[in-house]
Formats: sequence, structure tokens, C-alpha cells
Amino acid sequence: VNPYVDSKNSRWFFFNTATRPFGMVNLSPDTDIGGAWGSGYRYESDSIKGLSHVHAWQLSALSVLPVSGIELETNTDFASPFSHDTEIVQPGYHKLILDR
Repeated sequence: VNPYVDSKNSRWFFFNTATRPFGMVNLSPDTDIGGAWGSGYRYESDSIKGLSHVHAWQLSALSVLPVSGIELETNTDFASPFSHDTEIVQPGYHKLILDR
């Protein structure tokens, strides 16, 4: 199983690593929060913008990312860089170490 399928130009309803089939919650990282698809995981990205709890066809919602000690001025100030060297992706499991 290749869990990175469709992470080149992700359409958020295909990339859900930490989820059960037909589950109500599909927690997955979002590397983009704008543009045509609005969210999703793209392997080429170097920062996480949030972890959305809902990814289904035409919506992505309930994005969270714990941050502290900073004053937010734009909607991307909270993004955290990460490295694929420390990332673990398996069916039903996705681990990221946030560098910030």
C-alpha cells in the first residue's frame, strides 16, 4: 500500500491517512489552505497549515494546529515547518513532528 497516492496534486477527499473507511472523522494534515481545492496534503510542501478533522468531497473543516507564544497577523502565521525525514505515514496512521 502506498499511502502517498494522490499527494502530488492532492484532492483532499483522496488523501486521508489516519481514518477508517466511511468514518465520520478523517484527520489529515493540510499543507495548503487556499486555491482551487482549498485544502489538502501536497508532498512537495514544507509546512503544515493545520490538521483538519473532516475531509469529504467538497469540504474540509475543523482545522486545528496548536501554537503558542506568537501573535497572529495573517492566516498563515501559525504554519509550522516539518521534515519528511521524521514523518511516518501508514494506512490508518500519520505522524508529523512540527518544527515550530
